[in-house]
Amino acid sequence: MSASSPLFVASDVHGHYDALTEALRGRGLVDEDAKWTGGDARLWVLGDLFDRGEEGVAVVRLLRRLAGQAAAEGGHVDTLVGNHEVLVLGSRRFGDVAFTDVDGMDRQFLHWWVLNGGFEDDLAALTEDEVRWLETRRVLHVVDKSLLVHSDTESYLGYGRSEEAVNAAVRKILASDEPEEWWQLFRS
Repeated sequence: MSASSPLFVASDVHGHYDALTEALRGRGLVDEDAKWTGGDARLWVLGDLFDRGEEGVAVVRLLRRLAGQAAAEGGHVDTLVGNHEVLVLGSRRFGDVAFTDVDGMDRQFLHWWVLNGGFEDDLAALTEDEVRWLETRRVLHVVDKSLLVHSDTESYLGYGRSEEAVNAAVRKILASDEPEEWWQLFRS
């Protein structure tokens, strides 16, 4: 894969598996069976794989499968962590345990997951391997002089001044049992 390989970027799939596969087919990245046909192309999905649509786990499984298929052809498929990944992961880890955020508000991840259109079936269907995979995704990445990030927030600057520093800080939070820190990340 080279910097001259075609770069495709998508975001906010929100559990809409069919819409994602249709869009990827329309760009020649997958075939009718949702198998990689993009050769050495690069595909980045900028987060928010879950909720609102009922197939968030199917989206995760598709992207993981495509990553392996693309790598075999010299391509690349990966995803960033968006705020809805933080919400689903926080819901799995903390459930309905109450905590107080930095503004003094009582919060529960599971409550906010459902309010944001989350499906409890997705929480149950995610495997531990898929959870670990999501926890290791980046929140930002530089590709061809372009910053790929889920949102246009400057909040990530509070985690560091380089791609590596920000991603390391976020991974540390996602490995922690501190719901308040997770909540701040969700709000970023």
